[in-house]
Amino acid sequence: MLCEKCKKNQAVTHIRQNINGNLTEMHLCENCAAEITGKFENEYSKLFSDFGFGIDSVLGSIFGQDFLSENLLSEPEEKCPMCSATLSQIRKSGNVGCSHCYQTFRSQLMPLISRIHGKTAHNGKIPASVEGKISVKAQITELENQLKTAIDEQEFEKAAKLRDEINALKKSI
Repeated sequence: MLCEKCKKNQAVTHIRQNINGNLTEMHLCENCAAEITGKFENEYSKLFSDFGFGIDSVLGSIFGQDFLSENLLSEPEEKCPMCSATLSQIRKSGNVGCSHCYQTFRSQLMPLISRIHGKTAHNGKIPASVEGKISVKAQITELENQLKTAIDEQEFEKAAKLRDEINALKKSI
């Protein structure tokens, strides 16, 4: 595939951008990608330096303070027992090695996933025909958890109200 910008060299960098559901893709050669990246770094580095901090501190605040530090390389890194991926490899590529990596690096990955996606639980798509039932069942589960907490804290009036709400929702299914 040829570079979309210069239309001369082979495209080696593929950029996908999803803004409000509009997916755009760019396929660039190494030179054009470096040119675009350089423009980005120059414009944003100047912008951030005008406010008193550099792009390193911005990336550090997004991905964690140790994202850009060299200290990670000096210490032996923990590896996933299944695929041997390290946390720095995952951060560099943006791809988790395997499903076991989520357990191995849970404490480091969950804050990152939460910052990027806004939540850490995957809900998936729900067919419209069962969406109502599933949301009611999720609401019942949440109310049952609140009921257990209320009982443990001996808030029996609140527990009674929660019990009534749960029973009403179960009847509606």
